[in-house]
Amino acid sequence: MDILVNNAGGSLHTPRDFFEETDAHWDQVMGLNVTAAVRTLRMILPGMKRRGYGRIVNLGSKAGRYGSLFTGANYVAAKGAIQSMTLQLAQEFGPYGITCNAVCPGAIHTPRVIGLLKERMTDEEQQAVLDTIPVRRAGRVEDVAAAVAFFAADEAGFITGQLMDVNGGQGMSS
Repeated sequence: MDILVNNAGGSLHTPRDFFEETDAHWDQVMGLNVTAAVRTLRMILPGMKRRGYGRIVNLGSKAGRYGSLFTGANYVAAKGAIQSMTLQLAQEFGPYGITCNAVCPGAIHTPRVIGLLKERMTDEEQQAVLDTIPVRRAGRVEDVAAAVAFFAADEAGFITGQLMDVNGGQGMSS
């Protein structure tokens, strides 16, 4: 395998309020977002290392970089862990021709995210958030796919250890 995209993730509709999140909620969210990625990486990296080539693209989140208006601390922490692990893997496996980057989407309007937003925010609150995004729209799956494709391409072979925000400018860093 030449390209690995660690895309499994989500808040699993666990509570946003820290005191409502149970140990089980933390275990579920960490298992889906972090442990699954670690196990997949352990299976795939040895072959990439032997071949001297690989592209790893982890799916982080705006939440893991800047916090979240609608998910809880467990999800924010899990995505922060993915993003930190991305930096470490870039350092460790770069000498073997393997790049490791992360795409950090904001709220991408998938059916699951739309459902979560409806549970946690009024239509007016959702619109107020959209109004703070410089490009004035919600994200699309295609926006994330384009960023993943970029990092997976041979042309991105000199880019590693990067966290690319795909959030319409809602969270910016340099």
